[in-house]
Amino acid sequence: MSPVPMAGAAGASRRSGLVRCRLRALSLLVGLASLAACGPPPPPVGLFPDQRAGDLGGLDLADEGGAGDLGEADAATGDELLDPRGGWIFWRQTATCVNVLGIGFELLADALSIVELEDLGGGLVRARQRFCQLQQTPVLGLATSASPSLAESIPVADWHLMLAGRRPGDPFQAQDTLEIWGMNLGEPATEELPTTPDDPRVYDMDGDGKPGATLVLGQEVCELYVVQRGFVSWSGQIASPIRLAGGGTNRSTQVVLDTTSGFCATQYDVRYLDDRNHFVMLRADGQQGAPDADLDDDGRISCAEARAFGLAPFSPPTVDDSHCQEP
Repeated sequence: MSPVPMAGAAGASRRSGLVRCRLRALSLLVGLASLAACGPPPPPVGLFPDQRAGDLGGLDLADEGGAGDLGEADAATGDELLDPRGGWIFWRQTATCVNVLGIGFELLADALSIVELEDLGGGLVRARQRFCQLQQTPVLGLATSASPSLAESIPVADWHLMLAGRRPGDPFQAQDTLEIWGMNLGEPATEELPTTPDDPRVYDMDGDGKPGATLVLGQEVCELYVVQRGFVSWSGQIASPIRLAGGGTNRSTQVVLDTTSGFCATQYDVRYLDDRNHFVMLRADGQQGAPDADLDDDGRISCAEARAFGLAPFSPPTVDDSHCQEP
């Protein structure tokens, strides 16, 4: 998962392999790691065909049923192999350094999603992902929060996963994905983003009567109304038949359309800590000895059930400001 800076200014520069950018607002929400308003980053070159946020190809996440018979074993070793079919919970965390008055603070941002996987054969797996929870650690006692309704209003993402094998230790590569908040774009990957709330491409994504997506700084210190485009890339290894783990990058452009207070226009330096990013997908449908997050036994994992499942099973690291001290 990843922090989302709240606005931005000028350009970005590179130092020690990290991206630095002048950003508005200490509040760096969760959802996507970001390069807020420093100019749109180029879409990453992926291994799969282009996909569009919210395109399910006629499949409905809510209608997906059980995973069928699972538990195939390696004929040579007897070890259980990964069978991806079924319900998974996907956690991602992105680390960012925030510089305040010359002091570096690490900010960790988490996103929790439910993912339904479908085995297409030949090592290709189709994933349908719905966000359920966005949260971040505070900096100087302030954090940016997003309501569950905002998280669940992010368009469902349809992407693919390529498996090099199905044994523990085998690598995988996820399709680079595109995530859009609060706007309808004709060319989602390349079109210039709206900059004002009255732009006809802006819509009330979370249904609160405000333009775009609403973020709240601190204990209602102020609200920010934003649109955002993010590119996400991740890869890793099969840790076990019920767990995929790895790392990657999130790069976003976010535009603050309006705020309720000038305090949210304060600027801070941020830089990415890509080597601190973590991504885990954990089977959570009770198959293959996995935990069962389907509390009401209706055959699918809901966002409420994913939030009840929580972050603890993913062993998220704690904040360590030492990663953000200048050498």
